[in-house]
Amino acid sequence: MIKKTTIDFILENIPIDQVVSEYVSLKKKGNSLFGLCPFHNEKTPSFSVSPDKGIYKCFGCGEGGNVIKFLMKVEQLSYPDAIRFLAKKYQIPLDEDDSQVDEQKDEKEKIFIINNLALDWFKNQLWKSEEGVNSALSYLHHRGISDFTIQKFNLGYSPNSRDAFKNYAIKNGYSTDDLVKAGLIVPDSLADRFRGRIIFPIFNLGGRVIAFGGRSIGNIPNAAKYLNSPETLVYNKSNVLYNLNIAKKSIVQQNLCYLTEGYLDVISLVQAGVENVVASAGTSLTQDQIKAIHRFTNNVCLMYDADNAGIKASYRAIDMLLEEDLNVYLVSFPDGEDPDSFAHKVSTTELTDYLDKNKVIFIDYKVQHLLPNDTNDPIKKADVIRDILLSLSHISDPLVQAEYIIYVSKKFNIDEFTLRDEFQRILKGKLKKEINNSYSINQKKSNLKSSNYIPSSIDNKIAQHEKRILYILLHFGNKILAFDDRDVNNLPITINIPAWEFIYNELKKDDISFVFYNNIYQLIINQYTSNNTLVVNDIIGLLNPDEQSLIYDLLLDTFKLSDNWKKKFKIEISTIENNEYLFNKEVESAVLEYKAIIISKLKNAKCEQLGKTTDLDEQQKLLEEFQLLKKLENQILKTISDKNLKH
Repeated sequence: MIKKTTIDFILENIPIDQVVSEYVSLKKKGNSLFGLCPFHNEKTPSFSVSPDKGIYKCFGCGEGGNVIKFLMKVEQLSYPDAIRFLAKKYQIPLDEDDSQVDEQKDEKEKIFIINNLALDWFKNQLWKSEEGVNSALSYLHHRGISDFTIQKFNLGYSPNSRDAFKNYAIKNGYSTDDLVKAGLIVPDSLADRFRGRIIFPIFNLGGRVIAFGGRSIGNIPNAAKYLNSPETLVYNKSNVLYNLNIAKKSIVQQNLCYLTEGYLDVISLVQAGVENVVASAGTSLTQDQIKAIHRFTNNVCLMYDADNAGIKASYRAIDMLLEEDLNVYLVSFPDGEDPDSFAHKVSTTELTDYLDKNKVIFIDYKVQHLLPNDTNDPIKKADVIRDILLSLSHISDPLVQAEYIIYVSKKFNIDEFTLRDEFQRILKGKLKKEINNSYSINQKKSNLKSSNYIPSSIDNKIAQHEKRILYILLHFGNKILAFDDRDVNNLPITINIPAWEFIYNELKKDDISFVFYNNIYQLIINQYTSNNTLVVNDIIGLLNPDEQSLIYDLLLDTFKLSDNWKKKFKIEISTIENNEYLFNKEVESAVLEYKAIIISKLKNAKCEQLGKTTDLDEQQKLLEEFQLLKKLENQILKTISDKNLKH
C-alpha cells in the first residue's frame, strides 16, 4: 500500500505541466497552457493545463484530473502504477508494503517488467555473447552505426536459438503464458519470436519499453526481413511511432517532424545530427500516428524511399496528413539513395543543407513525380491538377484551401475561377459519396428512440445555481464575509463568517439540499467542518467521473461569477473577489436565488399534485403547503429586491 503522504508529496511537488509536455506541445495562454488533447481527435487546441492548480482539463471531450490521473489515462496505468511511474521518474522515495506490491501489479505492469527484462537480456547478448558480437554488432558497424548510437537506441540481439530467452525468463519466475502475452514467444511453438535478429526496442512517450522490432541478418533461411511484436495490452502498433519519445523535444524546438519508414532511417539520421525524426516502423502510416505527431507540431516532412512503393506510400500519407490539417512537405533523395544511405555519405552540414534546400510542399512533389518531364500534354496536366485538387479536399480550413488553389493557378498558368469550380465539383462529389456511405448507419440511428432524460428549464436553472455555489466554495470558501447586524441589546455589530459557513447555515436553516450535485456539496462541507479548510485532492477519489469532470471545470474557471455584476456596478468581473462589498452580494445572491428556484420547483410539484387528486382533504393539505411555499418565496424575493441582489 502506497502511503497517502507519498501521494500528497507527488501531487504537491511534481509540476503537471512538465509531465504533460512529455506528451503534448503546450503553449501559454493567460495563466494556463493549451495544446491538442491526447485523448480525442481535435485540430484546435482545447486541452488546458493549470500549473497553479495542478490539474488538466479538455474542454472538447471533458477529460480532466491531476497529474496521476493524466498518467493513468495516457499510459493506461493503474492508480498505484501511475504513482510508481512518477516516483521513479522524479526520484521520489516510495514507501509501500513490499508484500502487497506483487498483488497490486496488473497484467499491463507485468508486461512492462518482462519487456525490461528482455531489453536488458537482448543488449547483453549483443555486447557480450560471441554470436552477438560476431554477427549482429559487426553488421551494425558495417552499416555505419557507431557504438554510441547503438547504446543510445538500446539496440540488442536475440540469438539464433528457439528457446534461449524463454529459458532465461522462466528462470526469472515468468511462465510461458506471461511471455506469450508480452509477445516475446510464439503462441503455438512457444519458440523465441525474435531469434537470430537485431533488436530495436520500441518505447512509449513516457520512455517505457512496449514492444520490439527485429531485423534478420541472414542467419535464418527464408525469414522475413523485419518482424515486430504483436499487439499486446501495452502495445497498439497503430498508435506508436518509433523514436517519438526521444524526438518530441527536438520536434517542438524545430517545429517540424521528419517522418521516415524504417528503424535504420531514423537511427542514421539521428547519428548524422537530425534529431527531429520518427518512423512508422512495423505498420503503414495510421491516422492515430499522425495525431500523435500533431500534438507536437503542425509541420511534417515525409522522407520515404524513392522507389514505386515509397512514392505510392507518400501519396497516401499526403492525404492523411492533410486530413489532420498539417502542413505537408517532402524530400526526395538522389537516385539509389534513401535516408539511411544518404545520411552516411554526407556531413551533418551537408545533410541539413540538403534537407532545407530540397524540402518542397506536397503540390510540387506531386508535380515532380506525376509530370517528371514537364510534359505539355493537356490531358496529363488536367489529371495531375485533379489529383492535387482531390488532395486539397482533405483540408478543412477554407482559407488554406484558397491559398493552395491560388498557388496551383500560378504554377499551371490556369484560371483561378476554373480551378475553384472544379474544386467545388470535387467537394460535392466527395460529400455525396460520404452521405451514401453513411446512409444506412444514419437510418438505423434515426430509428432508435432516445431514452435520455431531457431536463426541464427549471432543472437547468437549479443545476446552474448549484454550480455557482460550488464555484464559490471551491475558490473562496474561507474568504470572510462581513455582515451588519444587531446584538441582543439591539446594538449594531459586524458579523464575520467564512463564505462556506454562511452558505451551509443558510441552506440548513431552510432544510434545503442540493438536487443534482449533493454528493459534491456534502463532501466539500464535510472537509470545511472537519478541517476548516478544503483539500480538493482528498475528495476527488470519492467522486464519480462526471462529478470529477465538473470539479475540474470549476477549478479551471470555466464557470464564472455572474457577468451581470459588471453590467450593474460598471466594474470588471475579475475584481469582485477583491471587493468585499460585491463579494458579499455575490454570495448572498447565490444562496437566496438558489433558495427561490428550489421553492419554485416545490410549488410546481404541489400544483401538479393538486391537479391529480380528487380527495378534498388531500387538496386542502396541498393548498396549505403551496401557500406556505408561496409566502416563503415572496420573503426571499423581497430580500433579494431590498438588497439589490437580483442578477
